[in-house]
Amino acid sequence: MAGQVFDEEGRPLNGIIVSVVGNVAGQSVDALGFTGLATAYGPGGYEVTLHNGVAPGIFWLQLFDLAAQPLTEPLNFTMLNDCSTSLAVINFRQLDAAFQPVLP
Repeated sequence: MAGQVFDEEGRPLNGIIVSVVGNVAGQSVDALGFTGLATAYGPGGYEVTLHNGVAPGIFWLQLFDLAAQPLTEPLNFTMLNDCSTSLAVINFRQLDAAFQPVLP
């Protein structure tokens, strides 16, 4: 999965922790990413590898600051067993004090 994180003005934010937990193909997933490291997705971009192949899975994504304080509630999403939908792209934008998902 991948995406970008933006502030209220639409500026990209680096240094945000992206936590993804869940289950894919019967195996537990607990992975971290950081915004600003995956420039292929643009400024403030992140990428988290969940599985080395195409398999159905259910996941919860949550953003944290560098002090491990949550910036979002967990966001649930499901991946299908389909090559055309094997990459979830989820962007976030800060609205007031909270970050909201924005699907491109």
